Amino acid sequence: MQEPRLTPIAFIVLCFVDWAGQTTPYRLKQMVAASVGNFWTLQHAQLYTEPERLAQAGYLTEQRDLAPIFAEQLAAAVNGTSWRPPQPGERKVDWPKHFSRVGNVDALVARRHEPARRVFIELKCDYSPKGLHACAYDLVKCAVGLALGDASASYLVAANIKARWDEQVLGVELFDGGSWTAEKIRETYASAFRGYEKLADPRPEVIPSTMTTCAVGAPARVDVAGVPWEIRVCRVEAEPACWFGWRPFLTPEQTAFAVLRRAQRR
Repeated sequence: MQEPRLTPIAFIVLCFVDWAGQTTPYRLKQMVAASVGNFWTLQHAQLYTEPERLAQAGYLTEQRDLAPIFAEQLAAAVNGTSWRPPQPGERKVDWPKHFSRVGNVDALVARRHEPARRVFIELKCDYSPKGLHACAYDLVKCAVGLALGDASASYLVAANIKARWDEQVLGVELFDGGSWTAEKIRETYASAFRGYEKLADPRPEVIPSTMTTCAVGAPARVDVAGVPWEIRVCRVEAEPACWFGWRPFLTPEQTAFAVLRRAQRR
């Protein structure tokens, strides 16, 4: 994919995102109006289209671009219903024996008067095939949450350019629906999980032996900077009766060496 041209608007967006951490186009508009907007004229619509273009090119990540917007839209969708957005700290999960140091789920809603009924949502947004490969990691994460009773339902949401979906790259099948053994997931997505281990990221330890996905609705199609994208959703199911002991791909020494080499290249 051709490297995008970084315009003055692109630099404004990147600077404010770097300063604010997580933000949304609406907040970008507010920050611009209170600062450079006093002496620089720009169209507000650009603050909505430019983050999408930069995310497509890899300059913005799902954590900085997709997740905050999704959280705002999700909160608006459940407003006035029997569901509510997460309370502070509620997205954090802790499964030391099953998926240690896993951190937060990307999004969550819960019943207002039934706190045990929580829905986990994991997001992936990437223009490269690796974005869909990585959905296997989130599948396992969702399955563990379901099997342990931390979630009553769980969903995967992935956005990628339409060409990746049409090419049937690895990961698309998860959104078509099907059933997989934990061993099959480990074998099929070995490169993705090995990549996480090289980063010393959290890894599975004990997971459900079988996981199932079911497509939800039709794909949503949007254009991002003139490139067709698709967003697909699938529901995750897991059986808590039988567990699978995950085997790491790398030794602790190999992981440490990979982390050291990565640090030296920076």
